[in-house]
Amino acid sequence: MRFRKHTIKIILILVFLLQGCSYIDSDKIGRVLSTDYYELDNSPKDAEFYECEDGKSFYIQKLTADEKKDLWIIFKNSEYRLNYVDDLHYENTILDLKIQNDSFNVIPKKDNLEKFLYSDCKRQNQN
Repeated sequence: MRFRKHTIKIILILVFLLQGCSYIDSDKIGRVLSTDYYELDNSPKDAEFYECEDGKSFYIQKLTADEKKDLWIIFKNSEYRLNYVDDLHYENTILDLKIQNDSFNVIPKKDNLEKFLYSDCKRQNQN
């Protein structure tokens, strides 16, 4: 009697488990397990891409209209909000973004932040 009780429980568990397998998307599992390389688009949504001298790059993302004309500058591993000063200048306590003849220049405000020096950055068209 005891064996029969456990057997029924095991059969019911197996039935529920097998029924759950019918909902698995085998295409997604195949993509995960495949050895093919898929490049993911990790660019920020609604952002403009800029390439600079020395192979550096960043993104500029404008804030919504109700948040003034401020913008985000997005680097590979960090992002900063820049406050609007005028049409050719944005800043925060760390960085200055200056625009001259469609060329963007990011200038650090402190000497020990050379990694934030981006010169002659031009907007690139993204596909």
